[in-house]
Amino acid sequence: MLDCDTKYIHGGGETDAGSGCGKFVSEFKKNYIFGGEREKDRTYISDLIKETLNLNDKEYINFVKNNENKSMSEIEPEEIRNKLIKAFSGINSNVRKGKREYNEMYISNPKPPMAVFAYNENYDEKISNPVEFLNRTNRTKTDIFENVSVKERTQFLRQYALDNDLPFIVFGD
Repeated sequence: MLDCDTKYIHGGGETDAGSGCGKFVSEFKKNYIFGGEREKDRTYISDLIKETLNLNDKEYINFVKNNENKSMSEIEPEEIRNKLIKAFSGINSNVRKGKREYNEMYISNPKPPMAVFAYNENYDEKISNPVEFLNRTNRTKTDIFENVSVKERTQFLRQYALDNDLPFIVFGD
């Protein structure tokens, strides 16, 4: 759902990177690179590609350079494209809390940003009206936010979406 140059894709895979509050550069460096506890999360996609296509590190680097900024449908030859599509479709997306079905990619500098995203912390609640959800002012106590309303929690993202004429997508049912 985001478009960015290949050089800004830093990894990603079948694990949830956690709260948006923990997604800033110093935490990313500490946890996902330099031998951090979640480094395997960051290398999941590159490891999957290397395994699927039987590539060593040097061959993988050449593969990425040859396919820089291409969508999956543009990768040639067709046999390689089909192997990758099959491998990516097998990523287990149902391992998240609340059985949310998505995978996270670690990117920076999306150009241009295509959307702003939010989700409900109550995974069992159905969100039928995202605008009503985003305007909630009742305060809730959660593991991450203590006595903070949805409206307060999403204030920066809402303004960013308005300032940049972007859709605000709420994950829900």
